[in-house]
Amino acid sequence: MRFWIALVLLLVGCDKLFGLQRVPAESPDAAPGNCRLVDDFNGSVVDPMWATDPGPGVVTITTTGGDLVMAPPPSIEGYDGIHTFLPIDVTGMIVHIDAKQPLNPGPGEIHLVAEVDPDAGGDNYYMIFASNGYIGFRVTKGSDDETGAQYSAIYDRYWRMRFELDGLTMAFETSRDDQDWRLRRQIPVTVPLDSLHISLGAGTYNGGIANPGEGHFDDFSVCPTL
Repeated sequence: MRFWIALVLLLVGCDKLFGLQRVPAESPDAAPGNCRLVDDFNGSVVDPMWATDPGPGVVTITTTGGDLVMAPPPSIEGYDGIHTFLPIDVTGMIVHIDAKQPLNPGPGEIHLVAEVDPDAGGDNYYMIFASNGYIGFRVTKGSDDETGAQYSAIYDRYWRMRFELDGLTMAFETSRDDQDWRLRRQIPVTVPLDSLHISLGAGTYNGGIANPGEGHFDDFSVCPTL
């Protein structure tokens, strides 16, 4: 089934029917504003251009009021999420999300990930996550390399990963207003950028949270850096 869906999307170019817009891969020099992927989550269901992560299926994932909402169950641990159905070359791109609401305090998190083949369960990815008053910036290629700081619901609302056009470095950035961006970490590229899926997820660990609340995302995009 996935093969036929992918074939139809590639041949017919009907991405816009699903609310997620894609600039063809053969247009790497897209002008500023010509985004590769965009989703505002205004549909009644999670967009068909997204695939479900191979998690345990404990987190309820819906779109409500223009938000992508992820709701873990009380006192049960486990992670779930969605990832872009087709991989994308993120060289020279900014991966952006409005991480507008984290989970309630406790052992749980919401996250944005750019990763190699999420269905294979490999450890090759770039990640921003908010967990129990902490915001982390991680790259993993076999082992974790992470730095972080105290999380602020105000100043760390917007997240982005900026992959430079030279393909040599990437940066993690946060913003309070989606206009002025604070550099949180800049690192050499270790996980190749030419074929990554973008994932959004939430979940809990260490037995879960009695009242986990909901994680809310909005205004996802992958757009040129220039």
